[in-house]
Amino acid sequence: MSQLKINDLVICLNGRHGARYSELVVFADDLAELTQLRIGELPLELTPLDQVGQRFTFREQGRPFILEVSEAGTARLQTVTGDKPPSSAMKQMQDEALGAVSSAALRNAVAKKGGGWAAGLVLGLMLGEPLSDDSASRRVLALRFDAAKKRWSAYDGGLVRWMKRELAPVEA
Repeated sequence: MSQLKINDLVICLNGRHGARYSELVVFADDLAELTQLRIGELPLELTPLDQVGQRFTFREQGRPFILEVSEAGTARLQTVTGDKPPSSAMKQMQDEALGAVSSAALRNAVAKKGGGWAAGLVLGLMLGEPLSDDSASRRVLALRFDAAKKRWSAYDGGLVRWMKRELAPVEA
């Protein structure tokens, strides 16, 4: 069951760690808006950036963001540098396009977590800039979301290494 909303991701990125991190990645099945996309409904706040339903832009708390859905099972929220979202935003999409990527993302997120996943456990990974100019390593912060308190906190449990492998992007 999806416990996060896009606003929960925005609050985290705008919070106390926001100056050091520009992205927040969560498992796709934890984000409620992806369930809407899966059934072909575009949440009002999202404007598609491509024809396949993988990248979206929106404004929240006066700031532009990009939400990227990966068929690998993740949802990545990025802050947009500059004053406005990308100008290539489209106003309409086919319902089939909306559902295809999000359905694969939800299916793969559930598969990655496996059958023994603790109910109510919602994890995320904040990503920052590379640690140095010649390094592919990035600053990361593992997080856990408390749905009852609607609050993120640092997570240092046994899943951190796995989270970094599953949620951090693979640099080309």
